[in-house]
Amino acid sequence: MNEIMRCIRSRRNCRNFKPNPLREEELQQVIEAGLWAPSGNNKQPWYFTVIRNKRTVEKINNDAKKKAVNYYNQ
Repeated sequence: MNEIMRCIRSRRNCRNFKPNPLREEELQQVIEAGLWAPSGNNKQPWYFTVIRNKRTVEKINNDAKKKAVNYYNQ
């Protein structure tokens, strides 16, 4: 099996994260990986927002959960 197929087949979602933030170098690697991701018609409409403030992330998460609950309860 080639390396690409091995990566695809071994991919897993992560729901538990370490409390320490990514180093700047690691963050840049994640952003670069996103830039190389395929897009429809190769339009590459990338917009990345990096949020490092834990309270802001928690607020966005809570707001999204509330909207999802409201959406599915309609």
